[in-house]
Amino acid sequence: MGAARWTRLVGAGCIGIGTVAVVAPLALAAPDDFSMTSTTMGFGSVFVGETGTEKLIIRNISDAALAPELTGGLVTGDGPFEATTTCDGSELEPDETCEFAYTYTPAAVGSHQIDVPFTLEGITYSASLTGTGVAPIEVSSPALAFGAVVVGETKSLDLTVTNVSNISRTPSVSAPAVESDVFSGTSSCDGALAAGESCAIRYEFAPTAAGAATGADLIVVEGANHIVSLSGTGVPATTPTAVIASDGPVAEGSTATVSFSDQDDPGSEIVEPFVYSFDWDGDGTFEVVGSTSAAAPVPAALTADGPATVSVTARITNQIGRFSEYETDVVVQNVEPALTVTGPDAVRSGTSAALAVAAVDPGSAAEEYTYAVDWDGDGTADQTVTGAAQRSIVHTFSSVGTFDVGVTVSDGDGGSDSATHRVSVTEDDPSGTPSGTPTPSGTPTDPGTGTPSPTDTSTPVPTDTPTPYEPSATPTSYEPSATPTPYDPSGDDDGHDGTLPETGAGFGDASVLAGALLIGLGALLLLVTRRRLVQS
Repeated sequence: MGAARWTRLVGAGCIGIGTVAVVAPLALAAPDDFSMTSTTMGFGSVFVGETGTEKLIIRNISDAALAPELTGGLVTGDGPFEATTTCDGSELEPDETCEFAYTYTPAAVGSHQIDVPFTLEGITYSASLTGTGVAPIEVSSPALAFGAVVVGETKSLDLTVTNVSNISRTPSVSAPAVESDVFSGTSSCDGALAAGESCAIRYEFAPTAAGAATGADLIVVEGANHIVSLSGTGVPATTPTAVIASDGPVAEGSTATVSFSDQDDPGSEIVEPFVYSFDWDGDGTFEVVGSTSAAAPVPAALTADGPATVSVTARITNQIGRFSEYETDVVVQNVEPALTVTGPDAVRSGTSAALAVAAVDPGSAAEEYTYAVDWDGDGTADQTVTGAAQRSIVHTFSSVGTFDVGVTVSDGDGGSDSATHRVSVTEDDPSGTPSGTPTPSGTPTDPGTGTPSPTDTSTPVPTDTPTPYEPSATPTSYEPSATPTPYDPSGDDDGHDGTLPETGAGFGDASVLAGALLIGLGALLLLVTRRRLVQS
């Protein structure tokens, strides 16, 4: 810890007679008993005449009260940097601090830097101080170009002087002194400027003849010289001309462009380039202003639906501000809708079917379409409906036949389209399934018409069996009493229901053929019997 440097009175007591003083040494310090902030202090940019401050802080980080041993640390000599300190050798309690406060006050524009040495507990350090003085008054660009100015007219441009500092200032600004017949200048910089406030030196150009002119001036602001250059061109009072056109007519939903061509100006190239403006809706307000392009697209919303006419006002302006206006119309044509019709190809008579119609139309304004439907294909509309671009139309077909259903759609703007769809209308189920087809249970249905169905597998059996002819006692030639006729079930009165008796199922045509063979065999037996009777 080293030898004690200071002593202090701890206490006194009486022992018998007399007084005894008890003296204790101060606590001894070491370099690691203290911490300090960075010794590199940058003030950055400070306006001339203003002050920036940075601090070097020393802290007691021990557990006891200690007095730091410090020497140096203060700025000596003249300059923009100064220093004060609270580190005077007094004790610092734990976590207590003392500090060196450094200030930077530039008197002129420029950079400054110094190193300030000091020792702490026998160790040498150096505080590095840097800063830059900046001008509190700024001057705008001293190059003033007036461009083209009509002869006999005047144009003004300003050289501004601004207080960019944080305090009010009264800048020193010299008066303009232009030596020219066409350029002149006046100043309003004759008083204090609040922080952020500006004043101006106004220069004017008033050409007296066509042609280029130049001039110069010297302005001194806060001791700094600013050379002001002046230039301009005198031109005659001319107005540009051009031809305006559009690429219309255009189809609705497509793009259109308005463009200038054949631009000309009596002032020749000294008033170019031209700039262009466009008023799309003719309301006097130009939606495109000062464009360097001679062509511009018409907004899509104006060409979205037809038929329509978009009236455009276009302006060409030269560099002296003189302009000519032109008008042109963009014709937007209606586009016919494209129609498609879909639906069933076959339906049963007496049932309803739906046709799906869809109209494709680039026009954005159409909200409803009119559909005229010719259901029977005779060329005359049987039904008219209105609705959206896609919808269904339902119809009940009552007549049997094949019909080319015709549909015509109208968009309300004079555009239309037609399409057809062929529908076959039948009495039976158009799927082709016969009504007598067995049900899933396997039992055939009874058509109830008195005629066997194509799928009826019953074997037809005659209700009466013919018997052979019995001759009388006298042999004579056989004369049949009647000609055999086919069996007619409708003439039965013995309880038959007009249908063939069911003798079985599942034999089909084979059973029918067998029955026919039996009938034929019976007829043959009759013929043989007759021949025998004749011979005897």
